[in-house]
Amino acid sequence: MLSLKEIMFVTHSHQITLRSKLISNWAITLLLGAFICATAGCAQKTTENTNTTEKPAAASEPVVSWADGNLTIDGQTFKLNHAYATLENDPFDENEFTIRVLLSEQPISKDVLDDHTALTEMKKDAKNHALEIDIDQKQKVTWIGVWGLGQVSGMDYPFEPVVFTDRMVEGRLFTAKAESGLDKKWQYDAKFKSSVRADPIKSFVTASTGKPLAADGGEPAKAYLEYQSALRSAKGAGDLDRFYSKPVLKDRNANPELKELALEMEKGSLLEDMKIVGGFVDGDKATLSIEGKQEGEGNLRGKVNLHLEDGQWKIGAQSFRGGN
Repeated sequence: MLSLKEIMFVTHSHQITLRSKLISNWAITLLLGAFICATAGCAQKTTENTNTTEKPAAASEPVVSWADGNLTIDGQTFKLNHAYATLENDPFDENEFTIRVLLSEQPISKDVLDDHTALTEMKKDAKNHALEIDIDQKQKVTWIGVWGLGQVSGMDYPFEPVVFTDRMVEGRLFTAKAESGLDKKWQYDAKFKSSVRADPIKSFVTASTGKPLAADGGEPAKAYLEYQSALRSAKGAGDLDRFYSKPVLKDRNANPELKELALEMEKGSLLEDMKIVGGFVDGDKATLSIEGKQEGEGNLRGKVNLHLEDGQWKIGAQSFRGGN
């Protein structure tokens, strides 16, 4: 049986371990990058650059999406014309968040942005050259992905903000010089402005975006406990298909060769003394707060999304963190 201590989950945005980052059971299923780990929320926290007088965009204002810049790979330059930004709040600390900025050569539809499997396939196709850049609440670049090249994190790249809030981000992203990595030379320089949106799949319902669930978690909790019971007795990965929301199931089925490995990992992540300690609901989406223990890891806290589909609550994104 694999334990979380023995496993490092690799997502397209980070390498994460239980001790230092969030662990997503969704990311377990998508071990080789078909999706990203689930972290997000939509508490209205803002950090605005002191050089701007622009106010956060109201919900009724038009969506903004433009970029003006270039991405150069091995001497070939691609024009970056479009910008998209997604808010990823830390579900365990409302003061910490990341805005992921996607700058692309070609427009990307909302349907593709909301379909993580489709977005991953677009990256693999490499017909649309693009950058994905994470910027944290301190306005620091923490991760970069270059479509067609790969992850180039661990380096310090500049961001010159004009506006930086949970509703609008504007500024300049650039490399000070040409960089080398993954057997290629690359650099970029782009100004952009984009409305910021919460990911409809990954974001967690919070006190500011939903209403409290019943003390026992109500119907969403019943569905999650049934899933946990089925997970303990599952013989094959297909035994759990009925419990997952449509986006999660789509991602699992996109990697059939990994489903059995994912099941083993999920079994290894089962919690002891698990209890549901609250949660929130917003329409057809609910988030449960969970506490429990993992052998060799001590106490864990978790956030689990459930989505109401065809009258039944289905499992969505899950994130767990060690410690108190």
